[in-house]
Amino acid sequence: MSWQEKVKNRLPNLEANEFWWVKGNIFIDDIGLENLGLSNDIPKLKMPYQVLTPELLNKSLLKVLQLDSFQVIIWPGEGAKVVRKSLGIVDGLWVAAKRIGYKNPDADVADFSVPLDQRVIIIDDVIASGVTALKVYQKGKLKKACLAAWIMQNPTDTILRCYENIFTGFVVRGDNGKVPINSLSTFLEKPEILEDYSGRYALNPQEFVEFFNWLKEEEVSRAL
Repeated sequence: MSWQEKVKNRLPNLEANEFWWVKGNIFIDDIGLENLGLSNDIPKLKMPYQVLTPELLNKSLLKVLQLDSFQVIIWPGEGAKVVRKSLGIVDGLWVAAKRIGYKNPDADVADFSVPLDQRVIIIDDVIASGVTALKVYQKGKLKKACLAAWIMQNPTDTILRCYENIFTGFVVRGDNGKVPINSLSTFLEKPEILEDYSGRYALNPQEFVEFFNWLKEEEVSRAL
């Protein structure tokens, strides 16, 4: 059985536009490097990387998602704000949400409520472990809801079967299962993440850090 078939068995409620086996890392270009002609100037990593623009990610997601069929949109956390703005949507409810930890992750999600008779969808940028999406479902005391994201990591369990449907542009996996996925704005906004990432993945960590510090000094900010 292929890994795609295993994913479909675990989550029969999943509708994905594409399944990708990724060799290397993924960057979400939410600061507009592609538009500035700088995406090829990112210092080299120890493995290949792909830069995905919001335009590409939206196009892929909207091949499987019909937004006009939902009455309420929930935007959980900072990453969802990028998706919201890139799609040009002003409606919906933003809910503070953040994953906590990595080896045994949990999520901190603010209280919120939606009318019981409304058709609800939660939209995020990346579904990684699924714990944040599960906590959003539980915190909102949702009975029926759908979930969507630009990218979904190869799911290894069934915790998101609570959702009616899951829509994603790309389901990705790598040689070791998970694929490192980072929004470029994170490197500008969180120096500790930039330092940690450069130490693990960059061929020349100092050069990698200096590149993003230069972008920050030049006031290249979140483009969306």
